[in-house]
Amino acid sequence: MNAQESVQWSFVSLLVGGVLILVGGIGMPLMMGGFGFGTPMSSMMGGYGYAPGWGAWAWWMITISLVSGAVVLVAASRVRLDHRSRRMGGILGIVGGAVSLLAMGGWIIGAVASIIGGALALTSERAPEQRP
Repeated sequence: MNAQESVQWSFVSLLVGGVLILVGGIGMPLMMGGFGFGTPMSSMMGGYGYAPGWGAWAWWMITISLVSGAVVLVAASRVRLDHRSRRMGGILGIVGGAVSLLAMGGWIIGAVASIIGGALALTSERAPEQRP
């Protein structure tokens, strides 16, 4: 894989990871009944789908997911737009993906994609035409 392909795969991986983290941060608490509305799965559980006290955890999960998803999307833009800040984008992608694991990380797939994208950004070299 050459340097340009590595940057493209890093960007795509970070973008997909950031979007999954954002969507997962809002979707998972909804599935678990975190807003006090019960769950879509309560009929399967005999009405016991909502656990009291889950609402506060849902808000923390949403906050962590929104912040870490935004950090990963910023990392994707740094990797794609400016070759000088590719390493910073890689570090932000890895940190954002790792922090998102506290809130399920976009069904875990988003966190893994973000960490892989950040690692690709850190290990990619400058393209030959970009060297001084």
